[in-house]
Amino acid sequence: MGRRVIDITGDLTVPFSDITAERTDRGISPVVGAVLMIVLTLLLATVIAAGLSVDLPQSAANDVVEGDLGDDAALQEDLVVAEDPTAGADDVVHATVLNAEDAEGEELESVTVEYPKEAVDLDTAKHEEILTVGVDTDADGDLEETFGEGDISGVNTNDDDSVLTVTFETGYELRADDRVHLRYGAAENPDSAGEYDVSARVNDAAWVTGRLVIDG
Repeated sequence: MGRRVIDITGDLTVPFSDITAERTDRGISPVVGAVLMIVLTLLLATVIAAGLSVDLPQSAANDVVEGDLGDDAALQEDLVVAEDPTAGADDVVHATVLNAEDAEGEELESVTVEYPKEAVDLDTAKHEEILTVGVDTDADGDLEETFGEGDISGVNTNDDDSVLTVTFETGYELRADDRVHLRYGAAENPDSAGEYDVSARVNDAAWVTGRLVIDG
């Protein structure tokens, strides 16, 4: 049997357009796919990084509440807390905690609490009804500085018994991070349930406004 010779010396060049068309039919080029993956990865990393670096609003950052009176955000809201929040309850202990930032460098001389007129009756608030006076210096809920009966120089109410001012002779110099605690008895709760606007301040610093919540 004779041998058959095949001529392979002819032109084997394939047009580039044919290769491109064939790869397009199969799908995305591996090189293009790799580039797209890199771009998507960088975009995802950017989005995640941006999400982690967003500053939370102050109210959200202070959502954790410590004890009954809470952190600074809670103090602005529940400024005065009634240990018995029942409407019309008599001889109730109320408490407030105030940041001393606006009185930094001053001696602790007074705390004033103002209720709406005719809402809370403080008629029987006397020297002996001041139950706790102290300073939390590190915001841990404990009082590092406490002051006794001998440090209280006066307990006064206004004409309609809706404003209580307690004055002190403590010799204690306030710092910006201090929280001043005042707890006092002989308060008569409002007759109706609801939220009542209250204000308070340390010495002559700016008033802080918040609420007193009374249950039905």
